[in-house]
Order: sequence, then C-alpha cells, then structure tokens
Amino acid sequence: MKSKKLISDDSSIGFSETVFCTVFGIGFIPFFPGTIGSLAGLLCYVLAEQYLEYVSVIILLLVIPFGIIFSGIYESKKGVLDPPEIVIDEFCGQILCLLGSGLSIQSLVLGFLIFRVLDILKPPPIKYLETFPRGWGIFLDDLFSGLIGLLVLLFLRSLISF
Repeated sequence: MKSKKLISDDSSIGFSETVFCTVFGIGFIPFFPGTIGSLAGLLCYVLAEQYLEYVSVIILLLVIPFGIIFSGIYESKKGVLDPPEIVIDEFCGQILCLLGSGLSIQSLVLGFLIFRVLDILKPPPIKYLETFPRGWGIFLDDLFSGLIGLLVLLFLRSLISF
C-alpha cells in the first residue's frame, strides 16, 4: 500500500513530525528506506542493551504511541498512504523482534533477516493490518511482524544454542 495518493488536507508537514517519522531523516535515503529503518532499530537495540538490559522495552513504550500519532498526521498532511519515508514503524518492529534475544551476532543477524522477510512478504494476517486507518495501519503490520519474528527467533534459539 505504499505511495497511494489520498486527498491532502495540508501540505505543510511539521519539522518534529518529519524528524520523528523518518528517524532523523534516514527515511529519505533513496534506496531501501524500510531496510535502513530496520538497521537503525537494530543499532538502537544493540546500543541500548549494552548499557541497561531491557531498556529497549522502555524505548518501545515511549516511541510506539507517538509513532502512531505522528505517522497518521504525516500521512494525512502528505496525502499519501504509508509514505515510504516513514520508517519509525520498521525501527520499532525491528526492536520488538530482537527483544530478549541477546547481543550475539547470530541472534542479531537472524532477527534482522526474519523481521525483514516478514515485513516485505506480509503473510496473512499481517497484510490485513495495513488496512487500518492512519497511523494504526502504518504501525500494526510492522509490530505484528516484529512480534511473530520474536516468537520465531525465540523458538529457533530453543532448538539451537546461539
């Protein structure tokens, strides 16, 4: 559902909304913005977890509500459904996928790959979640991809020690 035109109610998007939704502008990178947003989430997870275990949960609890609100505002003002430069949803989904997985290279790489595959392919019911209005549709598919990715990653870690 990327880049489908809506009726725009305002052409001016606020600086804070832009910075937040694009994760400090990385969503404007012209190639694979969702993947870059996921990499930013992975980096944030690694940095946060090195200093205080499970601080990523606090980050998610703070960022997700504002992400839903600001993404809805941004989408409405831009006049485009789920603009590709909004990557705060991938950022949060990636962190959610990695929660509790530790900091091993194997966990990080596998968690990244699992999340990206789920986010790109959007198997049912993930695809359906994009149909929710405004910021909810932008976020729910990525959060559900992150949650499924977390469960898959934890299952794999229970089978294979890494």
